[in-house]
Amino acid sequence: MGHAAEALAPLRRAVQLDEEMYDSGSAELLPAKIALAAAYLDTGNRGESAKLVAQIESVRKLHRHLGGRFEAPLRALHRRLASPNADTLVH
Repeated sequence: MGHAAEALAPLRRAVQLDEEMYDSGSAELLPAKIALAAAYLDTGNRGESAKLVAQIESVRKLHRHLGGRFEAPLRALHRRLASPNADTLVH
């Protein structure tokens, strides 16, 4: 959990910068938001992770054909959220 906790501030900043640079519906917002949602999950903050996943899904619906760099980490995040042991690291 230590590394994930340390990563929260820089990941929050990355999401903030992306939101300043890209349109709210841009797929370019997804990688940083997925990483932040995973870090929240790693630190046991399932609620914040789930809120971000909802935001991610609203953007994802705008883009029917996202590539693997978007889809694979999102699928992994969904699996972790669905797991009863969601706050354990899975690599």
